[in-house]
Amino acid sequence: MSDKDAPAARFVEACILVAETDPADLAALKHPELQGKLRYFAPAALEALVQLDVLLQRQAAADLVEKSEAKAAAR
Repeated sequence: MSDKDAPAARFVEACILVAETDPADLAALKHPELQGKLRYFAPAALEALVQLDVLLQRQAAADLVEKSEAKAAAR
C-alpha cells in the first residue's frame, strides 16, 4: 500500500472499530453512500473492507436469529 492510500485504509479500519465497539453504529455503516465510499477505498484497504463485510454479515445473521426467537416466543 502506498503512502497516499494509508488514509483510506485508516478510514475503513476506523469504521470497523466503531462497528465493533458500538453495534448500534453498525446500521450507519449500511448506508448506501458510506458503502460506496468504502468500496471506492477498497483497493487501498481490501483486507479491512473484507473484515467489515464479515462483521456486517454476522450482524445480519444475529438479527435474523433474534427475530426468529422473538417470533417463537410470541407463539
